[in-house]
Amino acid sequence: MRNRIWNAAGRAAWLLCVAVWVLPWLAGPADAQYRIGAEDVLHIVVLGHKDLEMDVTVQPDGGISFPMAGEVVAAGKTITQLSQELTQKIRALIRDAVVGVTVKEVNSYKLFLVGAVLRPGTYRTRSETTLLQLLSLGGGPMAWAELAQVYIVRKDQKIAINGKKLLDEGDPSQNPVLLAGDTVVVPGTPRLPGAFGVGPVGGLGPGRAALPSVYVLGQVLRPGAIPLVGDLKVVQALAMAGGFTPFASPSRVTVIREEGAKRVTLPVDVNAILKGEGAQDVQLQVGDVIHVPEAFF
Repeated sequence: MRNRIWNAAGRAAWLLCVAVWVLPWLAGPADAQYRIGAEDVLHIVVLGHKDLEMDVTVQPDGGISFPMAGEVVAAGKTITQLSQELTQKIRALIRDAVVGVTVKEVNSYKLFLVGAVLRPGTYRTRSETTLLQLLSLGGGPMAWAELAQVYIVRKDQKIAINGKKLLDEGDPSQNPVLLAGDTVVVPGTPRLPGAFGVGPVGGLGPGRAALPSVYVLGQVLRPGAIPLVGDLKVVQALAMAGGFTPFASPSRVTVIREEGAKRVTLPVDVNAILKGEGAQDVQLQVGDVIHVPEAFF
C-alpha cells in the first residue's frame, strides 16, 4: 500500500516538474527549425515598406498569397527558408528588399489526448512534443488509468506504449516524440461504488463496476471516451462526440478494433449512411476506436 501511494505521489511530482519547463516551451516556435504548417498565422514584413506588412494564414493546402510574390508554398518550410524565398521573389520588383517572417500563432501542430487523464482534449503545441510532455499538459493519468495499455493512433497505425514503465521507471524508450495529428489514448475504466460488475483482467470485485467505453478521435468537436451503452453504433457515437468539425471527411471514417493479436480496420461511410444509400453502420464493441480523418482540400 505504501509503495502504491509513493508511486502515485512520485508520478504527480514528476509530472509537476515536467509542467514547469513545458509551460514556457509552449509560448511559440523560438527555434529556427520549426516547420510551418497549415492554419499557422504568419506575420510578414518587407523592411521599409509599411504597406507590405501583414498577417497571413497558411491555407489547408499549405500555401500562402503575398503581394509581389504571388502564391508560395509555406507548409513544411522553416521561417528562414520562407523568408529567403519571399525575399528572392520580391527582389524582382523591389531591389534590395528584405523580408522578415515570424510565426504569430501555431495552429498546425495539433495533438489529441483522450481517455483516463485529468484534462483530455486537443492540444496545440510546437514541434517535438514527447508523450510525457503531452501527459503533463493533460494533467496526468487518473487513478484508474491502465498505464501499461497506453497507445498512440497515427493515421491508421496503432502504436503500443507501456506508460507504467515510462512513469514508474523513466524508461526513455516509452517516451516517443509525437507527430502532428497523433492521438494518445490512455485506457481506463472508472469505478462506481455500490455496484457489482466485471471489470478489467482480474475483476473489480464486489462494490465496484466498470464503465466500458469506445473512443472517438480526430475531426469531431469533443474527442474522447464515449460510454458503451446498449447497441451503440458509429453514427450515434459520433453524435455523442458533438458531430464533425468543418474539416472532417465523413465518408472516410474508420473503426479500429482489436481481435486477439490482430488489428482490424473497418471503413464506415457516414455520408452514405445518412443519405440512405445502403451503407451499413457498425455495431461497436468495448475498446473500439473511431477515427474521423481530415478532408483533403
